[in-house]
Amino acid sequence: AIEELKLLVDPFILRRTKGQVAKDLPELIELTHLASMTDEQAKYYEKEKSATRNHLAGLDRQSGQFRIHVLSSLMKLRQIANHPVITKADYNGESGKFEDIKDQIRTIVKGGHKVLVFSSFLAHLDLFAQWLQAEMIKYLLLTGSMSSAEREQAVLSFQNDDSFQVFLLSIKAGGTGLNLTAADYVFILDPWWNPFVE
Repeated sequence: AIEELKLLVDPFILRRTKGQVAKDLPELIELTHLASMTDEQAKYYEKEKSATRNHLAGLDRQSGQFRIHVLSSLMKLRQIANHPVITKADYNGESGKFEDIKDQIRTIVKGGHKVLVFSSFLAHLDLFAQWLQAEMIKYLLLTGSMSSAEREQAVLSFQNDDSFQVFLLSIKAGGTGLNLTAADYVFILDPWWNPFVE
């Protein structure tokens, strides 16, 4: 049964080992860049963190609902750390991380390089898409809602068309079965819970 299943799914799964793709990849240099929040963003983050702490303190820790509330609260705080507008549509301030990444993308694009930008949150990618459009920087987007044909076309465009220098990808959708060797830089904007996914 396992062999039959393998025969059925093999045409849809392409896995290459690190050894097979190593010749296509430049030397890996990892850099963790810590971005500071703006003052307004930090105040909003602290306000939400205090409200979350107070809310969780009033819940029964043994209930299954407690875990759900903890996870959703952590998710909201992660989104605020990216950009508060993700959780609060009427937020008018800036985001330290967003501004830092914008500056780095500008430098990369001016240098004629390509960059992959991964985020766990589609709303975060949408913010970058809006900014890239305003800057008239050509980009591509890959999310889980795209068909396999759309995904393939986006990958081919990024790999073969030098006018596309930025590729915005959802971590979950972009991390499976893709070989994007045209990029010189990879940004993971909000690390996933499971480092293996990265």
